[in-house]
Amino acid sequence: MFDSSRNDLNYIKRFVNDFIVRKEIIDRSDIELHAWSLNDEPVPFSEARSASYSPIQVGDTWGDPWSTLWLKVNGVIPQNWKLEESLEIVFLLDLGFTKQPGFQAEGLIYTPEGKPVKAINPLNHTYVLPPGEIDFYVELAANPNVGDFVTFKQTQFGLKETAPEGHLYQIKEACIGLRSVTIWELQQDLKSLIGLADVLPENDQRRREIIQSLLRAVDVVDIDDLPGSACLARSVLAEELGKPANSSELTMYATGHAHIDSAWLWPVRETIRKCARTFSNVCDLLERYPEFTFSCSSAVQYHWMKEHYPAIFERIKEHVAEGRFVPVGGMWVECDANLTGGEALVRQFLYGKKFFLEEFGVDTIETWLPDSFGYSASLPQIAKLAGHRYFLTQKVSWNEYNDFPHHTFWWEGIDGSRQYTHFPPADTYNSELDAKELAFFRENFKEKGHSTVGLGLFGWGDGGGGPTPEHLAALKRHSNLAGSVKVKSSTAREFFEVVSAEYPDPPTWVGELYLELHRGALSAQLATKQGNRRSENYLREAELWAVVAHVKSGVEYPYARLEHLWKKLLLNQFHDILPGTSIAWVHDEAVRDFEYIREETDQIISEAFGSLKSGTISARANSSPLPQQGVDALAIARVDERMQSVQLEESEDVRTLSNKNLIITVDNDGNIVTMRDRHTDRNIFGEGEPGAVFQLYRDTPAVWDAWDIDRNYVRLEESVGKPVSVSVDVSEDEAVISFTYEFGTSKVTKNYILGSSSEQLEISIDIDWHEKKRMLKMDFPIGIRSKTVASEIQYGFIERPIAVNTMWDYARFEMSAHRWLRLAEGDFGIALANDSSYGFSCFHHVRSDGKTTTTVSPTLIRGPVYPDPRAEEGQYTVRFSLRPNATILNAYQDGYALNAVVRDVSTHEVVAPIVEVDSPQILVESVKMAEDRSGDVIVRIFEATGQSCQTKLRTDVNAQAIEEVDLIERSLVDGAQSTTDLIDLDFHPFEIKTLRIRRA
Repeated sequence: MFDSSRNDLNYIKRFVNDFIVRKEIIDRSDIELHAWSLNDEPVPFSEARSASYSPIQVGDTWGDPWSTLWLKVNGVIPQNWKLEESLEIVFLLDLGFTKQPGFQAEGLIYTPEGKPVKAINPLNHTYVLPPGEIDFYVELAANPNVGDFVTFKQTQFGLKETAPEGHLYQIKEACIGLRSVTIWELQQDLKSLIGLADVLPENDQRRREIIQSLLRAVDVVDIDDLPGSACLARSVLAEELGKPANSSELTMYATGHAHIDSAWLWPVRETIRKCARTFSNVCDLLERYPEFTFSCSSAVQYHWMKEHYPAIFERIKEHVAEGRFVPVGGMWVECDANLTGGEALVRQFLYGKKFFLEEFGVDTIETWLPDSFGYSASLPQIAKLAGHRYFLTQKVSWNEYNDFPHHTFWWEGIDGSRQYTHFPPADTYNSELDAKELAFFRENFKEKGHSTVGLGLFGWGDGGGGPTPEHLAALKRHSNLAGSVKVKSSTAREFFEVVSAEYPDPPTWVGELYLELHRGALSAQLATKQGNRRSENYLREAELWAVVAHVKSGVEYPYARLEHLWKKLLLNQFHDILPGTSIAWVHDEAVRDFEYIREETDQIISEAFGSLKSGTISARANSSPLPQQGVDALAIARVDERMQSVQLEESEDVRTLSNKNLIITVDNDGNIVTMRDRHTDRNIFGEGEPGAVFQLYRDTPAVWDAWDIDRNYVRLEESVGKPVSVSVDVSEDEAVISFTYEFGTSKVTKNYILGSSSEQLEISIDIDWHEKKRMLKMDFPIGIRSKTVASEIQYGFIERPIAVNTMWDYARFEMSAHRWLRLAEGDFGIALANDSSYGFSCFHHVRSDGKTTTTVSPTLIRGPVYPDPRAEEGQYTVRFSLRPNATILNAYQDGYALNAVVRDVSTHEVVAPIVEVDSPQILVESVKMAEDRSGDVIVRIFEATGQSCQTKLRTDVNAQAIEEVDLIERSLVDGAQSTTDLIDLDFHPFEIKTLRIRRA
């Protein structure tokens, strides 16, 4: 038999594209358009309805960057349009779309009464008109397309103030049309079968059968009467579409989704409108397709609908009650899972689940983070304590070097907690459910022979839009189609229940899910990073002293104020805000939010201190869970300070700082030559290898600008030069040596600060930064052979190997840490703490003397130009402390010392800790009032060293009982309980416990 299948398929594609695709509109009629332009911020419908409108025509341009255009649409349906079952009347609006969804103009249709009904998106820009008069409004958003993921050129569109003037778009079409549903359905039949023929092997029997059926179908199409012949063509294809899949075929459990970034290449105010547009689309589909289900995370996006679009929120509530619009994830936003602090990560679950429970009665059980840039090894325990059993992401499929070995597995955290985890095998959260993607799902599926099911998330995401009728048509056709993966409409929970029953004992992955990409997000947008770290500390401190004031003085606890501030912080921990990968508008707003949090928490703390007995005696308030500056943890105490001596000696070559604990020598280049603690007399730096050395690198990643640091940066070192000035300052209680460097258009001052009784050296860096595509790091070449580097993460730490033995080690050249790092050789440890840095590198080298140096290098600042061309421009101070002979608890103590402010207060009253534990391994991370406003106190504590222990916890709140609860503050069936103000607790390594103290 002669084979012409390749030519036949090309012929079919050409015929379909020329004569069938986009031919479903069989007649058009003009409509009347009037417009009102708004260059300021968006306004509610009530204001837009009362505005003065002017005529606008198809072909007219519209939309300055970030502006809004309101259209008033009126028209009459032609009398000769006779509706039949296979015909419908639609409104068509093309705003000047490209095919890229979510990164350009969009619209939202309103009824004359102001009810939002459906969105207009680039790939979903028709609206099926209800019977009656054509009279409605459309709100158009002129969002500039700054999603240039090819060249990553600098863009001025990231701020309204810098965006170029002039219209961005042109109305290409605005009319009503008579649509043939039969022709549209034929297009979907053809798309599925042509797509399947494309992915099947060339000599496959099924492929040949499909091509022959397609040939017969196009043969019966009358190009002069497509509406009349479309039904016949469909009947020809029905046989092939009806052939069932193989019984052993894999099944994709498919749920509709729209991953809407809560801010990214658009500001938060636009995300709110994107949510309204997407959710109105989803509700429209739910009301037209009874088999459709939709999964949606991020409680804040539901909150926005309740606040700004109550009509959409009511529609959502109805579909949630049906079980078809499904809240998932249980978090306030899809936050960054590396940078977010421990208590803030708890609050993501607390406020997310609280919203879903109160508004919908839904208790989520799956953590949903498809797009965050790596996942901390603390997350399994936190999610478990929030009542979650399952975890979903797909981001690790982006790995640069290593292919992750599983799609379904147990993920085990630092404490041993596990979550049943799944990566969708299609490697996307924007699935189109087409044949090519389904074939990839099958080929990529890693559990063959052990499992038969995977999850698929379909719908346009990132910029929103969600599923379309075309997606649902594909789902229907591939539900049981020979040659294809089977597709089943589902919810995530149904999928997890099925897969965990079918595959109950998958492999276990222990530790972090490190993303081998986007490592630069650990250090981009320093102002955002600093604002986040400081806000976390301000809120933790404000809650503690507000509880003290309430318990000691009866002052009303500021529940609403604190919740409002927490939610501001949580929003700014979204995975494109906190990582520093959004436009300038977003980061400017974040910095303003952080300043607002600082001002408000300062006021709350001042009010709390003001409620205590005031006086003229100086005291200090320590919010840290470890002693600081002579004050016990969580206490207010007078400090009898006895000044110790601190000395600064200068010679021609070096300057020496010393106190009773440390001796530090610094050379004329501003680098530490030696640092010894007097107890061991051991220099912590490698011989001939000075410490705290600035390293300037060219920072030109291959792809993602703000997101990435490429490994080859190490080959592109530049000099910061010699110091241009040196100064010294010695006071009664500290000595400071300062070195100033100038390079490019920037200036950096390194300050060495030694207190009179300090056990660590503080290094404060003042940065005036104006560099582009450069990165500044600081090297600490420690003269020990440390096998691992211990890095603080949420509620514990992780130890990462330093040696590069595998490709997994090779890929991990930039890593995350919170407040501290520790290197150790046996019992001798070095702790490096920080106040606002998150990214660092660590590597070995063997010196000429045969000894090993372990160099740790925090990344101080970068200069990416996309998506924010003036990222990092400005002045900053970053602080570090370096301690020799440091234990793990020393590292925690130094981390808290730089981050949890010890405040000076005037009081007659010494305040004992409101909570005390008798084990040094147990740290009190949070003290707050219960969310239910019962007057109970909530205390969150954790084991910090990675060793099992027992402790007694005593409270000073007149407790009648203490009860262990989950993170949502619900009773635990097997949790510890006590009927006194003292409770005995057992901890396994890194265990987190939350206690409810019921007050008498």
